[in-house]
Amino acid sequence: MNTTILRFEKIKSKSSLNKSSAHVHRFAETPNANPDKFSSNRILKGSNDESKDVQRVLDKYKINPRKNAVICMDALLSLSSDAFESDKDINLFAVKATDFLNARFGNRCSNITLHLDESTPHIHAKIVPLLSKNGENGGVRLSARDAFGPKQLADLQRDFNAHMSKFFDLVPPKHGAKASHKKVKQFYEEVSKDYDKLKEEYKSSLVNKLEEQQTSLVNKYLARVFPPVDAYCERQEKILKDQFGYLAKQYADKWREERKKIEIDLNNAFEYNSNYLNFSENIFKKKQKVVDDISKHVNQNTNKKLKVNM
Repeated sequence: MNTTILRFEKIKSKSSLNKSSAHVHRFAETPNANPDKFSSNRILKGSNDESKDVQRVLDKYKINPRKNAVICMDALLSLSSDAFESDKDINLFAVKATDFLNARFGNRCSNITLHLDESTPHIHAKIVPLLSKNGENGGVRLSARDAFGPKQLADLQRDFNAHMSKFFDLVPPKHGAKASHKKVKQFYEEVSKDYDKLKEEYKSSLVNKLEEQQTSLVNKYLARVFPPVDAYCERQEKILKDQFGYLAKQYADKWREERKKIEIDLNNAFEYNSNYLNFSENIFKKKQKVVDDISKHVNQNTNKKLKVNM
């Protein structure tokens, strides 16, 4: 049965935040993501500079984090992969998960990004763990321990599931079980089960692009090389139909040599992709028939003396 997935990971320094931002926005290498689908990812809130967005929230409330303080939480939201049956489901998830984050955290949620370049659609969000100060109107404090303690995490799990269950057929996650609070890293270990499949898809797309480029290059090369050769062969064909003799044999032999040379040149030019050059054989068929016909007549008339105009 499908359920909701909600994970949180603490970020304690700007360097860690920059590293997380580089991952979320694909500035860093991401082995379990398909590069061809990077452009499908969407920023739903904030910008691709998450460090500045988080700092803007801290500055607004005049928060100067102490050393080793958690400056924000990296939240990961998703559903079981089978819940995403169509693009409509993905768009619905993105809208309703964003609504949940904004309703629950407001401006404390500085960034929301939808990832569609991995095997399971999911959202990354940055949340600054701010709470109201006791006894001080309008005052706030930074405390991940109080904002995201065990009770708060359990409540978030239940509330997120209840919210998304209004739009998807879901069952509640196992509250209190260790699996309920897996780290983001563990989620990616689950997602990366399809890494080999993604890698093969990407490799296949690269091969297809390479083949298209090479086919274009070969076609341009053939279009430049063969028209004058064809024109020459056609002129000689008219002459040799009436005058076969030794001239015909010499011409047939010469054409075979030239044909072989061109084939070798092509194979050398594209030696790593010779398997994809079979289509070029069609260009030779017409002229090969002429040569074969000439040879046939030469063999049939070896005992005949033919007049040859030189």
